[in-house]
Amino acid sequence: MPITMVRAIDGAIIYETEASRAMMLSEGPGGSTRSRWLTPAARQEYVEHLRRFGMVDNWERQFRRGDGTLVWLALSARMITYRGEEVIVATAYDLTERRAAQEELERQREIAQQAEKLGALGELLAGISHELNNPLSVLVGQAAILRETTRDAAVGRRVEKIAEAADRCARIVRSFLAMARQGPALLDRVDVNAVVHSGAEIALAQINESGAALELHLARGLPMAWADADQIRQVVVNLLVNAAHALRDFAGPRRIEMETSAQADGTLLRIDVADSGPGVPANIRSRVFEPLFTTKQVGQGTGIGLTLCHRIVSAHGGRIQLLSPPEGGALLRVELPAAPAAAAVGTDVVEEEAVGALRILVVDDDVAVSQTTSEVLALDGHSVDCAASAEEAMGMIRRRRYDIVITDVRMPGTDGLQFHAALARDRPDVADRLVFATGDMLSPQLARALRATGRPCLEKPFLPSDVRAILDALM
Repeated sequence: MPITMVRAIDGAIIYETEASRAMMLSEGPGGSTRSRWLTPAARQEYVEHLRRFGMVDNWERQFRRGDGTLVWLALSARMITYRGEEVIVATAYDLTERRAAQEELERQREIAQQAEKLGALGELLAGISHELNNPLSVLVGQAAILRETTRDAAVGRRVEKIAEAADRCARIVRSFLAMARQGPALLDRVDVNAVVHSGAEIALAQINESGAALELHLARGLPMAWADADQIRQVVVNLLVNAAHALRDFAGPRRIEMETSAQADGTLLRIDVADSGPGVPANIRSRVFEPLFTTKQVGQGTGIGLTLCHRIVSAHGGRIQLLSPPEGGALLRVELPAAPAAAAVGTDVVEEEAVGALRILVVDDDVAVSQTTSEVLALDGHSVDCAASAEEAMGMIRRRRYDIVITDVRMPGTDGLQFHAALARDRPDVADRLVFATGDMLSPQLARALRATGRPCLEKPFLPSDVRAILDALM
């Protein structure tokens, strides 16, 4: 056992076991224990306690070993009289493994707490997004209709702004849904530089408002990323806005730099966002990605932005880190996997036949959504009927032939899945031409049920281009 006998007055070692010398990395017998204490005040407190109470048990303190390294020990000691002098007899227990286990336990507890927060946040975002989906689908659809039908240049410019804002809202809602479902919505080959450039344009107004200058350093010849472009753009926007907020009241130079690069072997792409601001204090660096944690004043931050970034990047199989550059400020680094090599494309050109006019039935209990979808389809020359329920739709299908049926999933009475099951039983020819539309792709049970039908699904809020792509694929 590691046991020592030392004189209280000066710490001179009277006796020490081999185990104690090995634990403290002492060179040999003799010497003093004074050098093992981090400060003279710490040893003085220890000695005074022993003189007053005669004992200490399991004092957890940090000590310095013979090679200068630090170690946590649990110290137990008794004050005795030996040959007329105050002598301390002590033993110590090395806490290295126990403290490592405690730290791991704390880390796991923190992970569990963050998972619980993220789960609650996901439910909140899902609820908000689901409520927004139908009115947002109407806004996106009507903006697209105006964009395609207006002939007045001045009106066209205003419509373009409305359409861009509506599309951005749709992307944000999809990002929220992606955060809640913990996975990217659509992975494809993505030009990182193009995404960074478009994200910078979106965030530029807030950057200018903060009085900061933005510099882009986009590497040439980057490989394509394997990502969801809308979600990565949302990450870029959040990181730039976060940097702008950090510089808003900063007295020094206000500069934001965004740089793209690739790992030497081309398997990893990197996006760096650095600001010249005050940086992040060391005591909160580990919390910056924690849900609902923010250092901003009330009304200026929600604590969601960096959490969303972390969730999106992690879902892509990437990593996001907060770094502290030596020159000051803060640096947030995003790393994303590169896309696999593209398959060789043949030289034969195949002309696709344009989809002709179709008779389409739109089934949705929200009349505004079904009417907007109908108007979008009518622009392409299709003939469209609307039904407010599955029961009404079944009656219309008995009377008329439809090339395509687009049905909402969540409806009162007979829902979309039950409607499809009824068609599969009574009208399999129609069931094979059915398309689902839903704003609720968060439920694993619903996602499995939709996949089991084998039918395509439009996720609200959908764009006119989404509907046209589905029709092209079906026909």
